[in-house]
Amino acid sequence: MTSFVEAARRDKLQELVKRGVVPFAYRFDRSGTARDAIASYRSDEDPTRHRLAGRLVALRPHGKTTFAHLADQSGKIQLYFKVDDFGAAAYEVLSLLDLGDFVGVEGRLFKTKTGEITVRAAQLTLLTKALRPLPLGKEDASGVRHGTASCPIRRCATASATPTSRYMPRCGRCSACAPGS
Repeated sequence: MTSFVEAARRDKLQELVKRGVVPFAYRFDRSGTARDAIASYRSDEDPTRHRLAGRLVALRPHGKTTFAHLADQSGKIQLYFKVDDFGAAAYEVLSLLDLGDFVGVEGRLFKTKTGEITVRAAQLTLLTKALRPLPLGKEDASGVRHGTASCPIRRCATASATPTSRYMPRCGRCSACAPGS
């Protein structure tokens, strides 16, 4: 039995297929990691195009623009999609994406008004459509995660809810691993 969240994600998958988007891409060659891209930023006028791949961990639509965060093994970087730069048909695909989807993006770097280095996406490739939601906890303003997914050591076991999860190692630093939890 699937939840309403999983059913909605499967509906989005069907819509992506109808639009001709391959939901499970075969290959995407990236130029580096999020950390490499941030370290290589020089100025907004730099013509270098970066190709990054990772999991969407935040999506914030604002009318004709959308901000997102892409996370890979090195960290995360902000993405910026603008309907004028991206194209109307390609921009509509963003509404069919969910947290947890793996994507590849290509674009130039710029610095936002708040000083965050961001990829101005010119191309988006869906690499894998996530059909189940991630077991993400809440993150406070200081960047500390709270909830069952706050400990990377216990995240997998907590998400699977197996009887052996209580025997998983504890880091001792997060609320999920505190004594008595």
